[in-house]
Amino acid sequence: MRLRFVAWLMCCITSLGAAGPALDTVAKSPALQSASPSTNLGSEIKKLSDQVAEIRRDQLTYQIERDLLKEAYSSNLQTVQLVLTMILGAFTIFGYLGFRSIGSLRQAFQEDLVQFRTARTALETELNKLQQAQQKAETQVQRLEAENQEQDRRLRGLEIREKAATLISQNNYALALEYILVGLQLTPDDLVMTGQKAICLGRLGRISEATVAREAILKAKPDDVTNVLNLMELYLLSARTSEFDKLVGARPEAIQTYSKPDLLSWYFEAIKILFANDLARMQQHVMSLGKLVSHDKSEKTKWLFDEARASLSGRKDLLGSDLFWRAIHFLDGDIDGAALFGPAAGVKQ
Repeated sequence: MRLRFVAWLMCCITSLGAAGPALDTVAKSPALQSASPSTNLGSEIKKLSDQVAEIRRDQLTYQIERDLLKEAYSSNLQTVQLVLTMILGAFTIFGYLGFRSIGSLRQAFQEDLVQFRTARTALETELNKLQQAQQKAETQVQRLEAENQEQDRRLRGLEIREKAATLISQNNYALALEYILVGLQLTPDDLVMTGQKAICLGRLGRISEATVAREAILKAKPDDVTNVLNLMELYLLSARTSEFDKLVGARPEAIQTYSKPDLLSWYFEAIKILFANDLARMQQHVMSLGKLVSHDKSEKTKWLFDEARASLSGRKDLLGSDLFWRAIHFLDGDIDGAALFGPAAGVKQ
């Protein structure tokens, strides 16, 4: 608007400058001066001059406005192009930087992702190791607990075994058996305590139960010669002669390992004769004992006859039981040979 106002002002000044001399020329022309003054004609001429001047002025104004508009349009176009160029350049720069930033961010993200996955793998590996170590530790703890429980159980079993041994040495077999039964609940595979059980049962006269205990020991520990000899005695005391013979046939060396095998064989044969109720054979068998040992009053063997006393002492129905018991007393060193083999003994020579 300011440019258009300046152009209009210049046009006005130019028109006035150009119209002034023309009007002066017309007014000073001889024709007009010589002519008769006519108001209408002068007015018309002046009007026409004004119109011509106005037309020229308008043309000049139009030209100036056109030039100014061209210049303004050209300037604005250049400005717009410059602005657009700058904007496009800015967008290009920002876009390049943006794409570059996105690429950098993507690369950094991928690197971080790789590091995260690596860390995750390492963490999972460590976690697996920790779990394995925990399981191993738990297994060791459980094993230690089991071992401690086993040791505690065995220690308690040992205590009970020692207590039972003390009671057995005091001939308190009933109380010893109670301890042993409790101990075997803790350590059922304790063969020593099972042997103590067999001793208590046998000396309490419970021969069948004692035999079962001895058979269990034989099955678990067949090389135990002492158990084999005790089982032989229990077979005979329960009148199971066939099983005795079978065991002797399977283990003939057992009797020979005893310190005095002849006396042990004589004792086993005496039990057989006793259950056979053959008095004559018992007398002959007792007389044969005099040839095996001296006749003084001394202990002839370390074998304990407690099971025989518990199971046979009340058997008055067995013939030859008196001779049998006198022979046992002789072997224990309670009587001498005269009390067993003398005329008053009642043994036929």
